[in-house]
Amino acid sequence: MWDSDDIVWLRKAAKRNPMNRFLTDVEPIMRLVQPSGPREPGMDVAAYVEIQEARQFARDILSRVELLSYAYDRLCELVRERIRISAEMEKGQEQTDGHVRAIDLSRVSLTVRDREARWESELGVTVAFAHYEFKSVVDLLRFWGVDHIGPESTYLCKIRDRFLSHSQYLGVMRRAKTGYSYPYDPGPALLPVTGLNQSEPISHDYYLRRLQLPEPVDQSAERVNYEQLVLHKRRNESLAEAEVLRLKAFGVREPDLECALRELASVLESKILPRIREIYQAAQEQFGFSRH
Repeated sequence: MWDSDDIVWLRKAAKRNPMNRFLTDVEPIMRLVQPSGPREPGMDVAAYVEIQEARQFARDILSRVELLSYAYDRLCELVRERIRISAEMEKGQEQTDGHVRAIDLSRVSLTVRDREARWESELGVTVAFAHYEFKSVVDLLRFWGVDHIGPESTYLCKIRDRFLSHSQYLGVMRRAKTGYSYPYDPGPALLPVTGLNQSEPISHDYYLRRLQLPEPVDQSAERVNYEQLVLHKRRNESLAEAEVLRLKAFGVREPDLECALRELASVLESKILPRIREIYQAAQEQFGFSRH
């Protein structure tokens, strides 16, 4: 499927995967074999069950981190697939100065157009899944006393809750169809999860007139203000009418998934890895589990 250039590019992208270090470090720790003999007389069954439940909890965290890692790698692969699809769509198109300026879809085969449609669907599924699973890991870590991952992680979770989990938030709907982008350097494809920064012109002008803001309007500053509003624990549940209009007019910053993953990876290494090591060490020392 992949040619040599694809393989080199994807290997470079894989090295950027924030989850890889944790997965590499935790794998040998969790390679334990349960004792096969009869239960020892006087064994502390309550302590044994507690250890087993803690191991299962650790495995749940690990399985979800593995899925996040896969989602990151898949988003990188989708970049290479998009490049191939684009090359196929450019075949037979009119050129100006050696470049295709616009795609005439009537000259694109149905097979290629179907590939493009399936590519867009998979991009949307993978991005949404990554946000949902990220929030799941964050929620799991709270059970082990980790209440804060990092500022971008908090923002991503808030955006996920406000605009992915709910079809409408305080009268503001996310845009179901948004533009995508992909990097030239190795990295994941990007897809906005709210699309609120892509206002339709007539509606955008209507919102501005309703707000009666003095010109010129600093749209970047407005987005920063609403980033803080999204993060606010109580204020974002009771927006005034003007605040809803501002949110529709100026949108909010899209969360940076890769930055949030780096924050999560740092916490997994510094706080979760030692906890898992402690649990599995106790299984060895107290109940005779062995490494394989």
